[in-house]
Amino acid sequence: MNRQQLEYAIREVGRWLKFDYFYVIGSAAVFASIPDAADAAVTGTRDVDVIPSPADTSKIGVLADQIDFVLGEG
Repeated sequence: MNRQQLEYAIREVGRWLKFDYFYVIGSAAVFASIPDAADAAVTGTRDVDVIPSPADTSKIGVLADQIDFVLGEG
């Protein structure tokens, strides 16, 4: 994954799920925080793991299911 693909994936999460705010975790988070990363261990990721951050924390499970259904594996 390159930086442009990562930014696209993040925009799509927000667009499809209408999230204004969410967390990117895992290797994609490291890649996101190092804009000029070139190391294959960092850029070799093929996925972007996200966690919703709703104001109502009781909705986290529902939102996680939506993420998986709309933008899940693959």
